Amino acid sequence: MTKPINDSDDTEDAKTEQAFANYDLKAEAPEARKPTVRFAFEFRTLLEMFIPADEEALAARKASRIGGIMAVALVLAAMLLASLGPILSSAGHAPAPGGDHAVASSDAHAVPADDHAPSAETHAAPADDHAAPADAHAPAEGGHGEGLNVHAILGTIAALLGLTGTVLGITGMRRSASRRKWLRARLTTETLRMFHFHYIAARLPELVAVAGDPGRQERYLADRAAALERLKAQVLADPEKELRRIMERKEETRFEAITPVMVEESTEIPQVAADVFDVWRVLRLNWQAGYCDAKLERRHKGRFTIKQMDEMFVGLGWFCVGAIILIHIGHFVGMLASAQSAWLEAAVIWTALVALAGRAMEDGFQPQREIERYEQYRANVRVTAERFEAARTYAAKLEVLRAFERTSLEEMRVFLRTHAKARFLL
Repeated sequence: MTKPINDSDDTEDAKTEQAFANYDLKAEAPEARKPTVRFAFEFRTLLEMFIPADEEALAARKASRIGGIMAVALVLAAMLLASLGPILSSAGHAPAPGGDHAVASSDAHAVPADDHAPSAETHAAPADDHAAPADAHAPAEGGHGEGLNVHAILGTIAALLGLTGTVLGITGMRRSASRRKWLRARLTTETLRMFHFHYIAARLPELVAVAGDPGRQERYLADRAAALERLKAQVLADPEKELRRIMERKEETRFEAITPVMVEESTEIPQVAADVFDVWRVLRLNWQAGYCDAKLERRHKGRFTIKQMDEMFVGLGWFCVGAIILIHIGHFVGMLASAQSAWLEAAVIWTALVALAGRAMEDGFQPQREIERYEQYRANVRVTAERFEAARTYAAKLEVLRAFERTSLEEMRVFLRTHAKARFLL
């Protein structure tokens, strides 16, 4: 049996792994095994729909991020190759080591040998003198042609890499791309999760009225199955359509339209309702708080956290700033020493391009927004827990519970909008 995520005998890594194991849908908490509420929290049909959609979401997210990284990397490589111009130009114009001196020396030694030759050969010497300079230009012309060839080859490679990376980045924004598949699958999973708890909150008075009656229990489960079918028809049959409504912030599907909320004004808390509240505290408040804590961990064995990702991008930015400062200092020192270097000029460009690529990656992963979103959601969970404990009547506690479910729905929509707008484009 899976333990609650806040059990003290679990290690921190074990708690984190359990937070990502969809513990809330498995109804394995001891509180959820009570006969009065077990049938309500066990929803095998929904769980069977959830698991494949969750696996699809994880696979699509991985493919999306690999594609995004490749897109940025290809465009960055193209820009780095294209910026090799100053170095190639300086190398192409540099004189061959000892070239001119060798020609001059051979000419100087050739003239005295001709002075002892017959007069006819002496008259032929000027022709040889004119031929020597022509030969001296041959290596330079060959080097210049080779430099042009290198420029053309690098330019072609850079153009191909840049075009491939740009096309890959643009295709990542299509509706058939991995990222869109990830968001549709995640919309499906989170809609199922929230509907499960929304139904319990919306129909709690009916659940209390079951009171161990098998007939009423069967009717409750039949009504829940019918509500799930309505959810499938209105949302899950076409997640892309619902995703577009969420992006446009217009006519998003409300759970209340699928399962109307029953009014409750009682003050005394029935035993069944108290049992439901206990389970809800463990599976919703505690689990959601633990999930936020796990996502906001700075370090975790075997998992690259969003805190680490954010630190990496911040560190890359400061590294590039420091590198550019040092390169400019080196360039200034070189000017004073009359020793300019094309490598320093290229290094400035490369550093700026790396910083730009880091920014593009950050726009794709959105780690800072993710951190802010989870911190805000964790704060909402804590406030809800305080309000829930402070509520003393049946109606008051039920309203806190229902308000939290509405907040969770809006939080999911913020998540979808954030990542739908992310771009891996350099």
